[in-house]
Amino acid sequence: MDKPLSKPVCLHASAACVTALQSACTVGMPALLSLPAWSWADVLVASTVVYVIWQVRIVHFPPYLLANETNHIQLIKHEIQSPLSKIPGPRPVVLASLVYRLNRYVGDDRANVIAIHKKYGPIVRTGRGSVWVSDVDMIRKILGSHNYNKTYYYDAFRFDGDNLFATRDVAYHRVQKRLMLPAYTPSALGNLEPLLYEMGVRRLADVIREHAVAGEAIDLLDLFHCMTFDIIGEVAFGKSFNLLDQGEKKHPIIKWMYATTAHGVKKNLLGPLYHPSLFPKNIEAMDKLREFAMNALAERKAMPDCKRQDTLQQLITAVDEETGATMSDRDIIAEIILLMIAGTDTTAITLTWTMHFLLEHPEAMQRLLAEIKAAYPDAGTKTEHDTIQSMPYLEAVLRESMRLRPIVPQGLSRVVPEEGLTLGGYYLPAGTLVYSSIQTMHLNPEVFPDPTAFKPERWLTSPDQLEIMKRHWVTFSVGPRACIGRK
Repeated sequence: MDKPLSKPVCLHASAACVTALQSACTVGMPALLSLPAWSWADVLVASTVVYVIWQVRIVHFPPYLLANETNHIQLIKHEIQSPLSKIPGPRPVVLASLVYRLNRYVGDDRANVIAIHKKYGPIVRTGRGSVWVSDVDMIRKILGSHNYNKTYYYDAFRFDGDNLFATRDVAYHRVQKRLMLPAYTPSALGNLEPLLYEMGVRRLADVIREHAVAGEAIDLLDLFHCMTFDIIGEVAFGKSFNLLDQGEKKHPIIKWMYATTAHGVKKNLLGPLYHPSLFPKNIEAMDKLREFAMNALAERKAMPDCKRQDTLQQLITAVDEETGATMSDRDIIAEIILLMIAGTDTTAITLTWTMHFLLEHPEAMQRLLAEIKAAYPDAGTKTEHDTIQSMPYLEAVLRESMRLRPIVPQGLSRVVPEEGLTLGGYYLPAGTLVYSSIQTMHLNPEVFPDPTAFKPERWLTSPDQLEIMKRHWVTFSVGPRACIGRK
């Protein structure tokens, strides 16, 4: 068996990689850009190299230590003296962070994060300058304030410049949030219910009924995707994509959206190696999606007397009461694109998991159906926001589904500010990245007994216990950057 590489040898190789990468990104970049468009495999290989180099260079290492190949002992000493070295976690940290990244590539990151917290505790060091936390007080401290800004990770969601979700500009976020909140109030959503029912729920029921009569199996995830696309098309673009009638492959906006999302991910992964010319198809899709949004906005603005109070119209007419600011066309386009990208998969996947749990637990399905029939004794009755809000078991089912399968099981990364931060008795220097382990917190057996079991009735408990559980349930994040569409 080959002898494992010693830490100094690993660092020697990394330093050489840094030198090679720096040369490629300066002198050799024209050669890189002359390559054909990159595949996902190219992106993953290149980004892994970039990530390892980044882990070696991050935060605590002066550049001269990496440039001078004789200073590995000093580099290791520097690492040992780092405040983060006191935090428990898998070692060596460069290898541990690479293992996590590879787990993300194959879809095992959720299980990996749960396992490391089970072994090392509520605060774990997982990289040169990064930690994961699963304690409710730590998570709420990090997410509950503008003091801890979002990280570079969110740049993947800046599809056409800044938007409410991705921005790191606190002042911009505050104004945008005030402008957008009226579109997400209960009354605004109540006004949309007839539209949501006709274009989404009713048509979905018709399609399911058609398949049932024909004795055909159905792909619920596909149908939920079609429904959410049709609904968001109506409220954000002023037109349905008619996917429930035609299927996902019939409208090109599906391809444009996924290509746009993939472009953001590739850009984040590649870091200094990224260049638009490497991904011409993604750039073309982004341009088409932007043009589609621009046309939708122009069509609506050409109807000054439009009475339709959908999300698009709310953004067009929004005025900030504090500053008198309005939303620019660019802002509106960025937000409706984000609404489609952030609201389709998340909703469809959550609905699919909820149906999965209900089908696995017929007693829960029967109890939910009984509550729905009591609230709506006539099958053709349209839903109303106030009635839905007074259905406790429905809320319990949804909370339990999203507890077990939060759409973002971990992440929501934030940056420690200049003054540093103490969490769990450990000092985190400025620039440290802090990740929230939402799924791990949702499976805390002290808060949720029998944590991996689907038990909606746990949410129908005493008010005191309910408050404790709600405090540990952060599916939509918390604080000023919580999801604006969570209600």
